[in-house]
Amino acid sequence: MLVDSNRRRDGGVFCRRLLIAMVLATTPARSAAAQGAAPAAVTHARPRGLELARAATDSSHSLRHDMTRGAKYGVITGAILAGATVLLISRGGDACCEQPPHHVTFGKSVGIVAAGSALGSFVGVVLGYSYHFNRDPDK
Repeated sequence: MLVDSNRRRDGGVFCRRLLIAMVLATTPARSAAAQGAAPAAVTHARPRGLELARAATDSSHSLRHDMTRGAKYGVITGAILAGATVLLISRGGDACCEQPPHHVTFGKSVGIVAAGSALGSFVGVVLGYSYHFNRDPDK
């Protein structure tokens, strides 16, 4: 059985042209609908008063909340960084037999992690305080 390939191609071209014509015909209507545009005769001008009050559903937090959150993040970050420092100190060295080994006792490592956590907490409180007073009030 012989198939006319030109006939099949013409059908595809017709469908493509029909699709392009439909898209071009509806483009202005689709862009107006996407922008929420309406004809001028339908719209009503409403005067809007400006209010300088905050909305009832304001999402701003208190100073205590921001500083506590900063302290929590600071404690976690300080403990992680101090723990990594203890690991690096205890594993470093031992390259030559003349150098003393860098052994960190359990008490020293706990002290280093505690000091890192305290320093991180302080930095977090300062950053929380700064965040509270320097954020954009419109957000």
